[in-house]
Amino acid sequence: MEIDKQVNTPEQKEANNKAFNAHLRDSRAAVNFYAQYLTRLGCQIEIPEERPEATYEQRIEAADNGDLFTQIGDKRIRLEVKQRRNIEFSGRADYPYQSIMVCAAHSFEYADPKPYVYVILNRSLTAAAYILGDTSPEWWVEERKDKRYHNYAQRFFFANLDCVKWKRLVT
Repeated sequence: MEIDKQVNTPEQKEANNKAFNAHLRDSRAAVNFYAQYLTRLGCQIEIPEERPEATYEQRIEAADNGDLFTQIGDKRIRLEVKQRRNIEFSGRADYPYQSIMVCAAHSFEYADPKPYVYVILNRSLTAAAYILGDTSPEWWVEERKDKRYHNYAQRFFFANLDCVKWKRLVT
């Protein structure tokens, strides 16, 4: 299914684009929370400048420049932070699914540099699932309706829970 052919009217495109930009803005709270968490642990964190709102045509290429960057030794690494506002978990034992959604496929495919890790935060920001980018050969793609948008499906990367490291966050 080709994504651009799913939304037929200019009004639907505009509504979806407004929702996309709103979700991108809303995601900053989780990014800022995790940046503060890492800073309290003594990490030096860089938060890239936010991009201006994208047009509908620019949305895939213009999602962002990465959520956070830090150093491991002399290597600058990219971290992507996502919050699952509808899922509460403390670790693998109570994670409600057999696999985990990593990201929209296009966001990984267009990423430069590729993310070192995806940090998936639970609803209450008390636990995180870490999916290292070097596990990407084990991921698979599923096309799903994106419920945040009208008449819109996209490809997402999923990973087996064996690819996940779990951590309770002490704040």
